[in-house]
Amino acid sequence: MKKFIRIGVDLAKNYFQVHALESENGRAVTRKLKRSKMHEFFSQIEPCLIGMEACGSAHYWGRELKAMGHEVLLMPPAYTKPYVKRGKNDAVDARTQSAKRCRGPECASCRSRARSSKRR
Repeated sequence: MKKFIRIGVDLAKNYFQVHALESENGRAVTRKLKRSKMHEFFSQIEPCLIGMEACGSAHYWGRELKAMGHEVLLMPPAYTKPYVKRGKNDAVDARTQSAKRCRGPECASCRSRARSSKRR
């Protein structure tokens, strides 16, 4: 089972970009995963901190990853922009979300299923 300290995930329609850090100054693993391979990838690693940009499907994937034992934090898109140095794309967004240690009031855990259904 692989061990990472932090993972940044950029969610999209068909492919998700994953940027995983093995240690603070260690090697980074970058993967482009199909939607169907998300469960397989995250079930093969030890539970860790996962950062995602808040978007339409972020709460769904957050609940799925929490069920596997991971800690998931969502951050608003406005807070990831200052960390992008140049060229905004999915890989850069994933790296940004893994690099930012989101613990401030602007970050939140994903909503529970009951809370999500009340908002509809």
